[in-house]
Amino acid sequence: MRARSNILLALLSALALTGCGSMYTYRWPLSGAAPPNGRPRVYFEGSLPSAGIQELEMVEAVGGGTHANVEDVVNAMLDEAQAYGANAIVRVRVDCGHGTCHGYGVAIRFVGPPPQ
Repeated sequence: MRARSNILLALLSALALTGCGSMYTYRWPLSGAAPPNGRPRVYFEGSLPSAGIQELEMVEAVGGGTHANVEDVVNAMLDEAQAYGANAIVRVRVDCGHGTCHGYGVAIRFVGPPPQ
């Protein structure tokens, strides 16, 4: 009976850990959407592409619990930008701490040829 209780407790603990995360995304349009064009690139704060750009929207993502990490937050921002037709997100900044991770940036479309 004790072994069965331990197995049940381990199973319930594993299920609880898999569902302990949240992700919220927000966007603020700056211009009209464009047709989707592949997965956008990411340019973190301090680096900009060497091409002409058009700002499409501001994107923001807030991850909590198991999603409180840079990778999940940046991927959520990329999903939002891609759906709006962006080629990249620029001025990306991500801050994490105490079970929450917050990222934001500006989704853009390249005007002319994209940078190499």
